[in-house]
Amino acid sequence: MGRFSDAEVYHAIMGRDVRGIADSTRELHEALDGFTTVVFDAMELYNPTHDLCHVMASLAAPPTAQRYAYAVVEPPGEGTTLTLDDEAFATKMAMAHRYEDLAVDIDELTSRIGADALRREVFYPPSPPPERKPYYETRGEEQVRAGKYRSVLRYREHFVPFVEELRFTTEAQRTRR
Repeated sequence: MGRFSDAEVYHAIMGRDVRGIADSTRELHEALDGFTTVVFDAMELYNPTHDLCHVMASLAAPPTAQRYAYAVVEPPGEGTTLTLDDEAFATKMAMAHRYEDLAVDIDELTSRIGADALRREVFYPPSPPPERKPYYETRGEEQVRAGKYRSVLRYREHFVPFVEELRFTTEAQRTRR
């Protein structure tokens, strides 16, 4: 997520420490001043960092900007579609594979939904999170059982209260100006 690793985001959410994320959200808000369209990660309940990017961009977007979500790990659905030509698709995949951790995710995603689905960039109005247990909770439970994690980041117990605190802090920062 730019300046924060997934581990740093995880620890911030678990500790409900919104300061750094709130500062980044404020900086993003300032950077987006004047933009008329903002595209951000969809709320997919796959990775808490992606979901937090969704929240941050939603909070940072100018009030009058059109907002569109982009499916990161789900097959693209219906919406405004941009189909990448061979050169643009090759560039997208090369950029994704520059990051070792992301390369593994891209390879898994490609095998699950197919490379052709990754050629389509689909932008649609944001929607509420799906009503299901987040993948990251299931994966976290597996990691706890394997001894790799000490605890599981939970959507309702950790993520939702963090987002509420982030909204409060972000709004408070804006009213102080």
